[in-house]
Order: sequence, then C-alpha cells, then structure tokens
Amino acid sequence: MAYLPFYITPEEFTELEDKYESEIREQEGSICWTSYNIDEEDRWLRKKYWFYPAALVSLLFIGVGLYADIEMWERMEGLALATMVGLSLGGFATYISFAVDDRFDYVLSSRGIVIKQQFGEPAWVPAAVKAMGGIGSIGCILLVIAIGPVALVGLGGFMLVSFTLLNRKPHDINREVVLSEQFMCSRYNRERGAICIFSRSDVCTPSTKHDGSVFRVLSKSWLYIFPDNNDRFEKVLRLLKDDLNLECIESNDKSVLFDWKKAPQEFKAFRHQREHYSMEDAVAKRDHPAPPPKKAR
Repeated sequence: MAYLPFYITPEEFTELEDKYESEIREQEGSICWTSYNIDEEDRWLRKKYWFYPAALVSLLFIGVGLYADIEMWERMEGLALATMVGLSLGGFATYISFAVDDRFDYVLSSRGIVIKQQFGEPAWVPAAVKAMGGIGSIGCILLVIAIGPVALVGLGGFMLVSFTLLNRKPHDINREVVLSEQFMCSRYNRERGAICIFSRSDVCTPSTKHDGSVFRVLSKSWLYIFPDNNDRFEKVLRLLKDDLNLECIESNDKSVLFDWKKAPQEFKAFRHQREHYSMEDAVAKRDHPAPPPKKAR
C-alpha cells in the first residue's frame, strides 16, 4: 500500500489494513475460499521431509526387534506390540506437527486481495498436545514423590518435554492485505494448481533493532493463490485478466512462480525503500516522502 504515508505507526497501519480488508470483502463480485497447500515448488516437500526420516527410524526399530526376537514379532506381542503402537503414535504426532499443509484463507476482488496463512494443523491439536503435556507432567511428579529424586535420572528428559508441551503456543496467522493498484503482473501453472501475483507491498512493524522504534518497508511480495478447484481457478484468472487487466501468462515451468532468478524483470527491478524511525518521527514526518530506494548490489 505504497500510497499510504511512509511515516506511520504500526497501530495506524493495522487499522488501515482492517479497513481495506473490509473494502475488498464487500466489493461486488468478491471471491472467498479456503485451501490447503504450501508455497513451495514441490507440492509434497513437507511430506517428503517427514516420510523419509520417519520410515528410516521405523525400519531401524523394527529391524533391531526382528534381529533380537523374530518369534515375538511373528506373534506380535509384548515389546513388539508396544514398539508398533509407539511408532504409530509417534508417526502421527510428528505428521500433524510438521508435515501438514498450510491453511490459506482468501478474499479476492477487483479492489485487491487478502491472504491469511497459517500452519494447517487440525483445530483439536493444540488442546490435545497440552493435555498430553499435562498428563505427562503429573505422572512425572507423582513418580518423583513415590520413588524420590532418583526418578529424575530416568524421567528428566520426559519431564522437560512434558512441560514444554504445556507451554505450546498456537501458530501465528500471517495476513497480507494488498490493493489491486499494487499488482505488477501474474504467472500461473495449471499442473501445480497455482497462480502467483508479483506485487508491491508494505510492511510496518515494531523494530526489533531499536526499542520503541518502527520498521517500515515499501517492499515486494509473491502472492500465491491456490484455488480449491478448477472452476475457482478459471474464475480467479478471469477476474485478474478481465476486471483488473493484469498481465497473466501461463508457464509450463512451475519454477517460474517460485524461483527468484526467473521472476519477471519488472519485479526484480523494483527496489525496496526502508527505514527505522522513532514513534515521534511517525507523527512529525507524516507528510515527508519515503527514503530513496535501496541501491542494487
């Protein structure tokens, strides 16, 4: 939103984002949907990162168990059964913690786009994880009371994990609100089921370098759109092409949507404008222009 004052407070910026989100949502012909995907070239990248280590660990445990007592594994009893149950629970827990897709909530209209992205774990997972941490913590405390401090030798690591689970926080929601005036161009790939809008964008957050200061950037963004079905895909393309007259080019090479080196020249040529400034400057310099663009290296 480069037409906004460059010198602005994060609170004012958030209020304006809320205002523009309402305008985008209420615009005639707006499209709203939810999809699950990841903003990577390889659609299954996360699942591969989960599957290969999980399969290796499972094969290792099962292989050692078969070597130690193959008859017990044929009968599937005792330690063999416990191992399979543990591997199954561990595999499921790691899958929902690391391998699920992100959730994308979209609002798109001729006014602009709103994208809310967050890790797409099921809604019940945070409560279940905290419950597991609570049960584990109580069990450890009861064992320490019953056995004494010597129990900490074997339970120390498990207690640490249990208390960590109790403090687990929900995943953050990343919101982008971009008006259509900021769009530069678009590329799409039907095989990947993705549309990428190359766009200018704004950032305004509390500075992490200087206490009480503001970090402000006129930047650029890849806005990834993952329609939930073919009809939605075509509807989005029609809105971008016909209503917004945006350049939309189909690419058979899906890396064009994700690889910086293959991005459109207009997008690559855009230079960031950034500055850390005080809250006082956010008011005193309200009418001042943005600083010069960042020079190319």
